[in-house]
Amino acid sequence: MTIIIYGSNEDTTFSKVLLKVLARYGEINFYSANKIKYISEHSRSYNARFFIYELDNLPLNIDCEGLFIFKKLFKDLSREKFPEKFLPIVDEQNINAIKCLEKIGKITVTCGLSDKNTISFSSISDTEAVVTLQRYLNKKGKIIEPHEFILNFSKPYDPNVLLIISGVLLLSDVPSQNGYKF
Repeated sequence: MTIIIYGSNEDTTFSKVLLKVLARYGEINFYSANKIKYISEHSRSYNARFFIYELDNLPLNIDCEGLFIFKKLFKDLSREKFPEKFLPIVDEQNINAIKCLEKIGKITVTCGLSDKNTISFSSISDTEAVVTLQRYLNKKGKIIEPHEFILNFSKPYDPNVLLIISGVLLLSDVPSQNGYKF
């Protein structure tokens, strides 16, 4: 799965949590600030499951498909600049990203605490959350049906970060029936 985290290189908070969680589910090739890193909790192999690019500027032509996540601070995008085959996952509080996506007419997976979002919580505590996928998701002809699943975590995380990473895991074909660990 190819994932673009788009926005200011000064804020790496989200990518650090994402890398930690995704490393539990497969190898990662991570590109950020002109560096490429290989990350794995498993034995070293070069068959990465996740290709993550943390970018503050997009190249002119991105000819693959994947997931697109906005940071709070980013350069505005035009319809021509947004990677056509990428599905955006957006925190409901990131109003600038939502406006940008509305302007270019992009279907979006929204994450937040209200029932209007695609991914939300049924409940949350200090160490566990029940996440609800509230709508059908169509990923390359494969339908992911609405359902609930559990997140387990040993320390508190921003609720919106939990929801976005849950969406990344679901859309990366990581089975949710046993829940996810953060």
